[in-house]
Amino acid sequence: MAPEFDKYQIFGAENDSTVELYKIQMYDKRVVLMERVGGGHVRTTTTARSVPATKRKKPTPDTDRPATAPRPIRPDGDVKLPDIEYAKGMRHPKELTCPDGSRVELKSWVDMLSGVANWLVSKDYLNESHCPVPIGPNNAVLSTRPIHQNGRVFITKREAGKLFLNTDLGSTKARIQKSISLINRAGLNPYDFVLFFGDSARPVIPHMSPAHVTITEGSSVPGCEEAKGCYVPHTITVDVGVEVVWTNDDVAAHTVISGVLTEGGPNGMFDSGLFAPGAKFSHIFEKAGEYPYFDLVHPWMSGMVKVKDV
Repeated sequence: MAPEFDKYQIFGAENDSTVELYKIQMYDKRVVLMERVGGGHVRTTTTARSVPATKRKKPTPDTDRPATAPRPIRPDGDVKLPDIEYAKGMRHPKELTCPDGSRVELKSWVDMLSGVANWLVSKDYLNESHCPVPIGPNNAVLSTRPIHQNGRVFITKREAGKLFLNTDLGSTKARIQKSISLINRAGLNPYDFVLFFGDSARPVIPHMSPAHVTITEGSSVPGCEEAKGCYVPHTITVDVGVEVVWTNDDVAAHTVISGVLTEGGPNGMFDSGLFAPGAKFSHIFEKAGEYPYFDLVHPWMSGMVKVKDV
């Protein structure tokens, strides 16, 4: 039983050995601790609460209430897309940088998903042949029509070229995961997509038009190399930061691989892989220098990119 005085009661003394008892005196509706029985507490005063001792219940800890998760620390600067580990409650990034160096301003996490999808579709890394890109067995994140495989319509959607993007994914984590799924479906590396976190968007780099190289029709047959007419132009000069786009106008698949075939072959600076007739491959050159390249399938084909400082 807790010690009592008049209609007031000192709670906790019966269970807590650290609680010390004092002789008390009422003064101007305040309880004054006059004489300490023992321990090291200093003399103090406290206001008495008018709660009848017989009706006062000992509070019960609320063990059912879930702990509040701390708000995640927002990154600062550039973070590669797969490196966002925990985004629940995190403010959205300001900008998305795509593999070709192009930037997309973001005002939400949905903008990030849409930015990835639109870039992949605009570069023809994703098209009707890749659809639907699934979410589980019955739903889709990208489709030729705004309808899931089970016949339900997309609740919220955005257009990505001629395709439809499902944005009703429920959580930021899901939007990040499905962005990565779209990139993987396109055969690209998710680490080439970078998110920028900051208080404001970075200064916009003046737009530089891409330079174009054509893989000519008939170049899959020897002979085009005699007039340096396999890649046209054979030698192209661009400024640092410019994107070079190769377009396959031939009826056969080709490659664009950095290096010299007779001097060690591929050097790893860029590699298109095999791309089909009508397809494109692009690379942004960020350092000045000379970059020879060749076709691994048709070894008589070679070209050169010269990059100069601005």
